[in-house]
Amino acid sequence: MGVEVESLAITPEHQRKGLGTALLKEFTKKLDEQRAGCFLRASSVGKGLYEKFGWRVLGEHRPDLSEWGYSKEYVSYYMRRDGK
Repeated sequence: MGVEVESLAITPEHQRKGLGTALLKEFTKKLDEQRAGCFLRASSVGKGLYEKFGWRVLGEHRPDLSEWGYSKEYVSYYMRRDGK
């Protein structure tokens, strides 16, 4: 059985207050109870938190966003956590 997370975000004013950690703690508990693996794509900001809860990087996504006016490189990470 596998799960894919489409989106998980904490608004900037509430980041770094333990909300993401609390959500992932409960979510990974449920995944482990069901022995379910999970795929997601994490931002460079969230990558370390997911790694803390057992996800590993499978690859990177580096889209060219220059034609939309972005000059800074954007990187996201394809990640997986195996069921336990």
